[in-house]
Amino acid sequence: MLNWMAALVQKPGQHGWVAPLLLGGQGTGKGHLADKVLGKLFQRRQYIHLGNSDELTGSFSEHLAAKLLVFADESFWNNKTAAEALKRLVTEDTIMVHPKHFPRYEERSNLHIII
Repeated sequence: MLNWMAALVQKPGQHGWVAPLLLGGQGTGKGHLADKVLGKLFQRRQYIHLGNSDELTGSFSEHLAAKLLVFADESFWNNKTAAEALKRLVTEDTIMVHPKHFPRYEERSNLHIII
């Protein structure tokens, strides 16, 4: 985990390749680490805190464009389609960005996702 966090800061233009899944009871500091510690290292255009799984793997993904760090708070995937979309976001070199009412486009992925 320390190596993953170090690479996020030392090489922000590189894709994360894995997505740490933080498990623990309420109040153990999962959100504090992701949002208040790591998230504060980046500007708002580079970091996003998502409130549910659909915001990460749903139909429209413009909010993921040019992001370095994504915190998918309280997220879980209970269907195969969403799980496959998550796998692509974590492992692929590019992401498909789909703005609402505009055509999709592909961009290089710099995503580091924490779930």
